[in-house]
Amino acid sequence: MFRENLRYKQMKLFGIVNQMPEGMKKMLERSWAFVFREKIFKKIEERRYKDLYSKAKSRPNFPVNIWVGLEIIKQLKDYTDEELIEQFHFNYLTAYAVGLDNLGEVTVCERTLYYNRKRILEYEERTGKDLLGEEFKAITDETLKELGIDTRTQRMDSSFVGSNIKQMCRLELLVKVLQNIYKDLSEENQSLWKEKVSYYINQEADHVSFRLKREEIEMHIKRIGEILFEIHEYYAKAEEINSLKSYEHVGRVLEEQFIIKADKEKVIIEAKPAKEIKANSLQNPADDEATYRKKGDKASQGYVFNIAETCSPGNDVQLITDVSTHQNVISDDTILEERIEEIRERTQVKEMITDASYVGKGAEKKCDEEEVELIPTDIKGRSLSEDKLSLKDFDFKGY
Repeated sequence: MFRENLRYKQMKLFGIVNQMPEGMKKMLERSWAFVFREKIFKKIEERRYKDLYSKAKSRPNFPVNIWVGLEIIKQLKDYTDEELIEQFHFNYLTAYAVGLDNLGEVTVCERTLYYNRKRILEYEERTGKDLLGEEFKAITDETLKELGIDTRTQRMDSSFVGSNIKQMCRLELLVKVLQNIYKDLSEENQSLWKEKVSYYINQEADHVSFRLKREEIEMHIKRIGEILFEIHEYYAKAEEINSLKSYEHVGRVLEEQFIIKADKEKVIIEAKPAKEIKANSLQNPADDEATYRKKGDKASQGYVFNIAETCSPGNDVQLITDVSTHQNVISDDTILEERIEEIRERTQVKEMITDASYVGKGAEKKCDEEEVELIPTDIKGRSLSEDKLSLKDFDFKGY
């Protein structure tokens, strides 16, 4: 059942802040936690997330604004889930940042984080609405006005990245497949693999990512792929095992989730990019007929992360104004063509500075329609070879 968290609106008389000397209070006000609480946490609109929870009378939800705040802090500080929970419970700056006045006032466990992440992803798949994206835009728009930031000149750039939450769900699937095949083996066969798989079988599948940082998740996905390939090859001719549903799932995830390259000396296992995983891929070993669907073209399924930010020299601080994700086959100029209308409507941008990859007929036409000047910083084209002559190597003065 959804219930708003309003406890932060009234400072507790016996809270830690009220017991601090004035010097410590001033230090707190200069900290990142104070800025986060005032500029981000207090602006989180909890009612935006009410559809994630049951409408029936039941146990109230964990405070949404605290959860969203913790997810932002996790990325900001690059915490593992274990580190995040420890910081929330024992670091007063983290607790204060998400609206608490005392340590231990609210507690959180790893399952709360996992369940809320699943809820928000399932909601996006079902409705096409990116609630965290909406939250970012609302907070950004309010902050731009509050700080009086000049948004007329902005710059745009992109980078290849992965979706952390989706990667964690992918890791969970692979761990579950590994656990299932291991459980179906006899004790004698289990002993052959116990040392290799012990890290993955001695905990719940959704707990594996608990202590992992973002870059470690991809490493474990690759490692599990290698183990699954070994198991699949070892029992390929063992009818009592290769006829099992769990063995079938091993073969299926190897085909759907990995690129397998074999030569005379060794086999190389690499995880497929998310964009190459088909919609009918295995989502849950407990229901292998289930498929993943995305709604329209706006689901975050890609590996291109595009950002626009203010860059007027007169601003005391610069803010990111737009964040979007796209399949990595989408060109930068197409992204600009898609995003410029909304950016202009929200921020009244007049100049957009980009590199040459954003220049294209469609992008230029759209910028003209929106009355935004497109300013590329270089010329579009192939990189020049260092060992070949080009026109720039000649001097035509005097001719």
